[in-house]
Amino acid sequence: MISKSKIIIICLLILFTLILIESIAHSNEIAVAIDRVTEKGLWVCGKKLDKIEKRKYINILSKLIIENPYGVDPWGLTAVIWKESGFDYCAFGIGPRKWAYQFGLLKRRKLCISHPRQEILNVIYDKLAIDVFHYSGFDLGLCQILSKYGKPEILLSLESGFHICVKKMQGISIMYNTKKPWVYWQGNKRKKKYEKMIDNRIRRLKKK
Repeated sequence: MISKSKIIIICLLILFTLILIESIAHSNEIAVAIDRVTEKGLWVCGKKLDKIEKRKYINILSKLIIENPYGVDPWGLTAVIWKESGFDYCAFGIGPRKWAYQFGLLKRRKLCISHPRQEILNVIYDKLAIDVFHYSGFDLGLCQILSKYGKPEILLSLESGFHICVKKMQGISIMYNTKKPWVYWQGNKRKKKYEKMIDNRIRRLKKK
């Protein structure tokens, strides 16, 4: 006869297995969606990924999205990352990037707006850039987080930058009591235009 404690352990193992299977299934859905919306190419840190690199990168990113420890909705999170950075963890905000082009700190690229991580860091730590963007800061990484929320080296990294993003979203969710933290992503007032934009991207991601 099986003891009560063993039955409990077996039930917990079954539950854990079911949760794991569901997590893998969702991760695959997210990965397939990202692959589809980037079918024309995915640029990361100044490089267009080949098929193998792209598959590996998307698998890592989709796993981070599904397993985010703060419970942020995976589809909404994916849509925000797509909108803000095009899934490029080295994404550099449009204002500072255009300024860097103008002053010769970055060279415009014909095929993309993605740049190597070190080139972006060189701009950020340039003396003139520090003076110009001292108060406004730089939008960096997957979710275009302001540099005041973390060191540029951290924000311009895949896993660490991602975790800062979802932690900030969790804080917004708690502050405004919402399951859609991205509606306050651009400030402390609800942005209906941005909300519609993200909702539209969610629908496009889910489209089979």
